[in-house]
Amino acid sequence: MPEARVPANVPEADEFEISVFGGGYGECVCIHFGEGSWAIIDSFVNPVTNAPVALDYLDSLGLDPNDSVRLVIASHWDDDHIQGISKIAKECSKAKVVISGALSRRDVRNFVATRSKAKSSFGSGLSEMVGLIQTAQSEGRLVWASANKVLWTKGLVTTSPVFVALSPSEDTIGRSIEWLVGEATSKRVPLSLRYRAPDKPNGVSVVGFVNALGQQALFGADLENTPNPEGGWDAVVSHSNPGIKASAFKIPHHGSKTSHNEGVWMELIEDDPLSIVSPWTNGGTTLPSNDNLDYLLGKSGELFLTAPPLTRKATITPDIDRLIRRMHGDEVRELVGMGHVRARRNSSDRRWLVDSFGDAAEIR
Repeated sequence: MPEARVPANVPEADEFEISVFGGGYGECVCIHFGEGSWAIIDSFVNPVTNAPVALDYLDSLGLDPNDSVRLVIASHWDDDHIQGISKIAKECSKAKVVISGALSRRDVRNFVATRSKAKSSFGSGLSEMVGLIQTAQSEGRLVWASANKVLWTKGLVTTSPVFVALSPSEDTIGRSIEWLVGEATSKRVPLSLRYRAPDKPNGVSVVGFVNALGQQALFGADLENTPNPEGGWDAVVSHSNPGIKASAFKIPHHGSKTSHNEGVWMELIEDDPLSIVSPWTNGGTTLPSNDNLDYLLGKSGELFLTAPPLTRKATITPDIDRLIRRMHGDEVRELVGMGHVRARRNSSDRRWLVDSFGDAAEIR
């Protein structure tokens, strides 16, 4: 069983924290690098407060986001990852704003933002992303992410906290821009004969690796596998391996089979890591499935799910009913619609100290 701590307390200066929030449809991560420095990855809106969950959390800790947050990262632009992120960037006015390099060309962004067909096919949250880019760029806070790029570091010495992007690869960025131009102009751009599949929003996700306070964590965004060895997780393993393994893993793409990569588990992740999954629900489709969780259990020391499927969007099936009971037992209490997994660790801790709140639960 994970060890518990008092729910509402600010992490110590020498304590690394990962907080993953999920609502059945929506994902957000807050990271404490140490000494009061924070990052926020992605966003969704708390259905009770109508505020981004990250801002609610920092407020509950008594922290001013303007003083505390160093990075705001939009891993990609699907709407389950981007709702409310413009407000976060506004409130965190001193933070760098990190966006996938696949959107670095202004003409491409403008084409897609103004053409509804292209907008819908290239990602449901692109309009908010375009607004975020315009604001961050005008304020001189915009950083384009690409593989092996250091997005933030606290100091120049090797022991300083550092956040580095492991994706998207240059090949992926180029292919995505080509495809986006084709979508925007209705002129299809021929891609490599062998790898015709374009890299859509998930394929250009910003995967992040943090090394801080002697702790390492991998944040998988929604990156998936692809037949193209210069894209997806194979490119990360081959070209962006940080050379040190993570003991905590925010599982990519809601635990789907399309993100399971044996090379990642062998090369980038320690044995028996802490793994955290946020779910995704859309009609009859729900991630992760029970089979997905069984796979992840076999790879993990501890496995947590931030919430069960969002029942107002899901068709309740026997598989979903089994998943909910797997999280909460036979006597299922009233679900609040979202959950929070918080993991903390410092140099003297032998393991991650994990708390779960709301609908979040450990999977066994």
